[in-house]
Amino acid sequence: MNPFSWNVLDGLLRGTLTASDAPRLGRSLLCWQIALAAVYGLSLGLFALSASDGFDLRFMLNSAWKLPVLIIGSTLVTFPSLYVLLALFDVKLGFQQVLGGMLAANTIFATVIASMGPIIGFFSLSSHSYPFILLLNVAVCGLGGVLGMRMVLKTLAAGKPNAPNQQSAVNPIPEAHSPPPISAEEIAAVAIEPSTKVGGWRGIIGVWMVLYVFVGTQLAWILRPFIGNPDSPFVLFRGKSGSFVDTVIKALGDYLNL
Repeated sequence: MNPFSWNVLDGLLRGTLTASDAPRLGRSLLCWQIALAAVYGLSLGLFALSASDGFDLRFMLNSAWKLPVLIIGSTLVTFPSLYVLLALFDVKLGFQQVLGGMLAANTIFATVIASMGPIIGFFSLSSHSYPFILLLNVAVCGLGGVLGMRMVLKTLAAGKPNAPNQQSAVNPIPEAHSPPPISAEEIAAVAIEPSTKVGGWRGIIGVWMVLYVFVGTQLAWILRPFIGNPDSPFVLFRGKSGSFVDTVIKALGDYLNL
């Protein structure tokens, strides 16, 4: 199969490609997310390229390779915890299905931000406000992250544990004959099964999503700069100073003149 099959990407966006199809299409999804993330990285580097006096392509190339590393790195760090938590809460998804769901979510994220690349490029070429460009990119990545997490939830919903009264809902009227006797093993299994196993996975996945956001932002902070500041010389990485939250708050204050 062509690793850059348009049918795969289009099917994923339109919903005709389900989460169950993701494992067998993992190679294509991985290729698409790397390529699209690199496209968005090129858009990030346009600001420093247009706002600086010299024509230095290193700003664009630096962001182009960092975006795929950011997405893949965040997945590698957080995937083991997601798989273990789902197994503990009896979500009926295998290793390949969970990994395929994350690949699909990352591909949606990369597609969304890449589609916003022309907008980022337009404002990068027409504006010299570094705080504005920084906040705009945070908003774009936030939008892509929300839409990508929707795919994760769809994947989990396909394998979520059934409620205990699902069978009774299908056959609400019992038959006339006496029910079969319940064995001691079945009574013990019901007694020790936690009541949160049916619906508690939603809460734990919410906690995992928060951890995923923190991992992603921290890794982005380690890999910075993505948007080259025209007032600073080009560097591959910056030292350990400040934090992602501090930078966003400072940029918001500078943009609003607070």
